Amino acid sequence: MKMKLILLCLFSVTFIYSFSQKEYFIDIERAQLIKEQLNEKDKSKIVSLEGDEKKAEGLMQVADDYYIQLSNYRLQLDGIKDRKKSRKILKQSVKVENKALKSRIESLDNYHEVAVQKYQVYKNDLQKFLNTAKGSEVDSAKLWEKIAYNYFERAEVKVQIAYHTVNHGDLFNIYTEAYKMEQIGILYQEQIYGLFLAWSQADLIRINEEINALIKNEPLNSESEENFVSNDFRQSIDSIVYEKVVVYDTVTVKENVSGLIFKIQIAASKTPLSVASLRKIYHADEIINTVVENEWYKYSVGMFDTYREARKFKLNIGVSDSFIVVYERGKKVDVSDAIDSQQE
Repeated sequence: MKMKLILLCLFSVTFIYSFSQKEYFIDIERAQLIKEQLNEKDKSKIVSLEGDEKKAEGLMQVADDYYIQLSNYRLQLDGIKDRKKSRKILKQSVKVENKALKSRIESLDNYHEVAVQKYQVYKNDLQKFLNTAKGSEVDSAKLWEKIAYNYFERAEVKVQIAYHTVNHGDLFNIYTEAYKMEQIGILYQEQIYGLFLAWSQADLIRINEEINALIKNEPLNSESEENFVSNDFRQSIDSIVYEKVVVYDTVTVKENVSGLIFKIQIAASKTPLSVASLRKIYHADEIINTVVENEWYKYSVGMFDTYREARKFKLNIGVSDSFIVVYERGKKVDVSDAIDSQQE
């Protein structure tokens, strides 16, 4: 009886993962309208991303097939009184559940990759409207642009949290939340397109309804998420320097007299790098921090009070192209000036 109860609980959790998490997809017709007015390079990029989306859909289908297999296990369990057979079914179902969750997580990771690249293509393309348009429409569009940026930054925070999440169920939930935030961000970009491409009022209302539907189910920032995020994210996108400061229960950032923080930059990119890409560059378990400066995503590890500590750490991380960067109260400063100030 106890074994059956355990298995029943397992199936309950599994079906929650399988069927209660709604996947959110961009409207195909609207996406096509946007694609048609892109330049050839961006259009080609979007076509490539559509192929990646198909792969993600395939992985999601694989996960659904595993869930069907799990439902069959549940049917097999009915009427079985033999404890040994029940235990065997339980072990098999646990393996299948893990495979299903892994497929869903991989699928959501792929959707995340697609979303951030699509966001960047749209963001760059929308500048042609924002730089030439006048009147109240521009104010609305710029506000929506900032909101879209906000949601993608919040999604990136979720992905940062996912770096350190081991449990497959928790990881799946985190990726689902991140992907939903990215969909909201892209919907805000679609609103801007609708404004400048003179879409119908019905289309704009529909986008707004989709945004509201997603937001209603969106969880509030958790305590751990707030630890990642600066409160200055509402500044202008062009001038913002956004830094996620990672603070775990086991990690404390100590104050120093100079106010200088030395870090080791390991990578930089015009578009966000995936977890897999970053882990190919840096293999250790040190937390990877992200800073966005002048539209560059810069990734660093370590937080040190002195240049000596940072240099010692850099020599042992195994990233040949890494270098030391310095921040003073959130602003980047010259390394030589920082060294001189500490020697005074």
